[in-house]
Amino acid sequence: MHVVSRQEGVLNVVAKKYKDQQYYQGRWSNKTDEAKYNKLVKVGNTPTKDQIEHILNHSWTEYLCDECHKDADALVALRDGKKVIKVCRNCLNSALKLLNKEIK
Repeated sequence: MHVVSRQEGVLNVVAKKYKDQQYYQGRWSNKTDEAKYNKLVKVGNTPTKDQIEHILNHSWTEYLCDECHKDADALVALRDGKKVIKVCRNCLNSALKLLNKEIK
């Protein structure tokens, strides 16, 4: 298990994910998507949330907990075989309370 920040888990990989979604069979789906990608590349390898949201919409910067589905700045990644589950601090605290109550 390890902590993954919004920066590492979402912001730093937006340009790649955007290209993967909008560029296929050797071409862009349209000129606007190509222009947006070029803007993403121009902001560099560590863009801010505001920089990305200026180019794309807020859904590209969301980092959602797999348990409560709320946006978080950091999540704990728990591995179950090949599957990774990302959980926020509040859900981890709730799980601990539940576990402690059960053990007593």
